[in-house]
Amino acid sequence: MLKLGSHAGSSDGEFPEHSLTSEDTGSVAALNTALAWMEICSIGHSSCNIADQLHPLPTRILDVFPEFLSTDYSTYQLSNCQEKFTEAGSIPSSANSLDVRLRSNINENARYVCLSHCWGNKQPIRLLKSNKDKMEKRISWAELPLTFQEAIQFTRSLKVRYIWIDSLCIIQDDKEDWLRESVSMHLIFRHSYLTIGATKSSNPEQGLFSKAPFRSQAYRIPTNHSSISDIYIRKELSHRLGDPEEGDPIPPLLKRAWVYQERLLSSRFLHFTEDELVWECNSGTACECHPQIDQYPWWSTALAPTETFLKVTHFGNDVFSHVSHDSGWPHISNWPQVFIWHRIVSEYSLLQLTFPEDRLPALAGIIAPISLRTGLDHVQGLWLESLLVDLLWFVDPDARHPARRHTKPSWSWTSIMAPVLYDFTHENLKLVPDATVVHPKTNPNRSTDPSAPFRSGTTVLVISGKLLPCKIEQDSKHNWAYHLKLDADITLQNEFCSDEVLDLETSSEYYALLLVRNSYTDVASGDYEPPSFFDSTPYVQNFGLVLAAEQLDQLSFRRIGYFSHRVNCVHDAREARDGFYYVDPSMVRLL
Repeated sequence: MLKLGSHAGSSDGEFPEHSLTSEDTGSVAALNTALAWMEICSIGHSSCNIADQLHPLPTRILDVFPEFLSTDYSTYQLSNCQEKFTEAGSIPSSANSLDVRLRSNINENARYVCLSHCWGNKQPIRLLKSNKDKMEKRISWAELPLTFQEAIQFTRSLKVRYIWIDSLCIIQDDKEDWLRESVSMHLIFRHSYLTIGATKSSNPEQGLFSKAPFRSQAYRIPTNHSSISDIYIRKELSHRLGDPEEGDPIPPLLKRAWVYQERLLSSRFLHFTEDELVWECNSGTACECHPQIDQYPWWSTALAPTETFLKVTHFGNDVFSHVSHDSGWPHISNWPQVFIWHRIVSEYSLLQLTFPEDRLPALAGIIAPISLRTGLDHVQGLWLESLLVDLLWFVDPDARHPARRHTKPSWSWTSIMAPVLYDFTHENLKLVPDATVVHPKTNPNRSTDPSAPFRSGTTVLVISGKLLPCKIEQDSKHNWAYHLKLDADITLQNEFCSDEVLDLETSSEYYALLLVRNSYTDVASGDYEPPSFFDSTPYVQNFGLVLAAEQLDQLSFRRIGYFSHRVNCVHDAREARDGFYYVDPSMVRLL
């Protein structure tokens, strides 16, 4: 589809005004657009000003103006190269084809840029124990893949001396170094002057810059007012990336799980897409064809539906700093933070990882600052203070393939490589009084090492709660769909979502563990409010886990799924219809 319009200021109103794109994200025009966004953000966005401050450099950083080069970054002026830029029409590789070097433990506060990119199947040059000394002396320009080269060119054009690239700044064959740096991501990206996203590229050889395959065409035509108007025709740029109705693919970078935290943590993120530059910051979004930075532009929900929402409205404004350890999340006044975390988990779990064991570390950059700011205790991708609610995740039933659990503990969503969801309205919930966390308890003397929870962490939970025997039946049409019966004699309105394919031929015994109850319909206390005009029958909605017995004599179980069930409340029949009512709490060990 083509876009018809006039350039801003060139029309007498006969045609709609649209901004022209650079059509080359490596051009001077694109660079000037990025610089304009940077200036607007620096001057006018108080929620982004942390990026303008000088911060301690990361453990390792690439120096793009090392001392063995004749060019000094402090005197490197865009105007000095303007003639070359004008002639070439883009940022010239010849002017920037210069070697770089790795620097370690620099005791300096300075600006730096981060690169967010896909590794893909092609392994770029990597920092290893064996080449660390060599790279600290010099890294040959020819050794760097195209994406790294162009990111360095762009960094030099910003007159910034340092750039952080994960594969070159973390020792890839040193597990301890990799873990330490993983939990420092919140500082690395939060303190970055700008994060550059190679959004269009699936590997480092595909480059950062791109040229639009369809160039804008200019025409001069008469109008109804007997005047001449300049109009431009260009390809209509889709902002509904990944929208199945539009048939648009998701850009490679936005599929990557590691980039989720990189985007949320960065105060400024500049996407290099196939067609144009796209800007994200804590205050809003913009693109070349809609260059005004707005908090809620009509198109922003397409490029980054939830990530941008979280960044602009919540995470960027540090909403987690308002949660205190003493108050805890289970209090009604603090439910918004629980909702935000559940939304983060749901969005993050959709994304791809090469190694399943990275499921938790790839989110460590978000977990670590929340824990540090609030004093809340993290346990395997959940929070101890809201644990009973956080446990109620379930595998998305629309996932194309049934999930397979790859690690322990079974109660954590990180144990399974599948999209997970939360499906209840937080303000309508009450914790069941009989459900309590026995182990682990909050530890006031916990380790000061932020990477400690990601080394081993808690694998066993002990919960005091009500257990009810249940039966599981195979669905007749789908071999990974099941039906749950909480009581053989009474048909209840149940929803059961299994975590994975179950082997029902085994002699396992199954139980339902009640954790949370819908609070609109607490008839016993007289606090009833019909949930909708069309559903005025009082009912109780229970939520909990479905467990398989591992060692029944020790009440040890593994999680196999999630359930919710509705119990209609007819006069005094509530007790007769709710099997959990007569069950005494048991001490349950979840493995």
